[in-house]
Amino acid sequence: MPDPTPPIPGAEMNAMLLLGLPDRPLDAEGYFTLLGKQAVTFTGAKPVTLEPGDKLYRVFGGKAAAKGGFWAPEAPAPGTTEGAWRASNAVVPAWNDGTEVEALTVKEDAALQCWTGTIESQPAMDKQGVVLPDWWLVGGGTQFFVQFWTPAFTEAVTLDTVGPTPWDAPPAPSAQAYVAPVATAADLDPGDPVQAHVVEVLALAEALRAMAAALPDAEGARMAAAADTVLTTANTILENQGRDDAMVAVAVRSHLDLGRHIEPDPAWPASGAVDRAVTRVVGSAAALSNRAG
Repeated sequence: MPDPTPPIPGAEMNAMLLLGLPDRPLDAEGYFTLLGKQAVTFTGAKPVTLEPGDKLYRVFGGKAAAKGGFWAPEAPAPGTTEGAWRASNAVVPAWNDGTEVEALTVKEDAALQCWTGTIESQPAMDKQGVVLPDWWLVGGGTQFFVQFWTPAFTEAVTLDTVGPTPWDAPPAPSAQAYVAPVATAADLDPGDPVQAHVVEVLALAEALRAMAAALPDAEGARMAAAADTVLTTANTILENQGRDDAMVAVAVRSHLDLGRHIEPDPAWPASGAVDRAVTRVVGSAAALSNRAG
């Protein structure tokens, strides 16, 4: 019997998964700390320093901005398919349209601190953020994390958009209605670990909405769309609790990767609230997924 058609490019059904690191900071002498919400996106991570002329690349589009924390050592080569890129980098369409490539080059007489390692697996989600049961983006590629918001980053690199990705661009997204939660925090039981986790996700969505309202059009639209995505996954959890424990577990696990997808510039209004909310959600997801220890 032939394999079923993947619901999103690069997804595999019931795949062998690569598990990420525990939700706790990583330190190395002379390097910045890799926070737990970033560490969980790696199966293993080590500090490295990029030298003058070294390059990194970032595929972006839609909710994903050109400037961010996570980069790749190579740009997608000619002939690379969207599925191959999404599979190795564990990037779901809900968070990144994957239409353009940004290049980072370390300047002469400069250096750039990074953490690098292998990318963990990610539950597959469709464009609207709906978790797809039994489907996964396996990961296994290499990623670099940089502190893109710091003066050290700005002074050390140049950034250039090098062009479109080698696969066909996806169709422009149609207008979507505001996603509403199926329950409010007041409706939920804080003594139930799963519902307590959803309370944290609802708080994150509220923080993203506040940020979106204070930002210019493009950035605000990205943050509003991110709020819709996290609300969709919260609804998935609530609608399946008590009916499909496996679906709930997969939806919770999708929140482990939020540190890689929600990357507000610290200079933006309400960025502190969003950053704290992401940290709480990742920590709660890690605890529910037995990943905190």
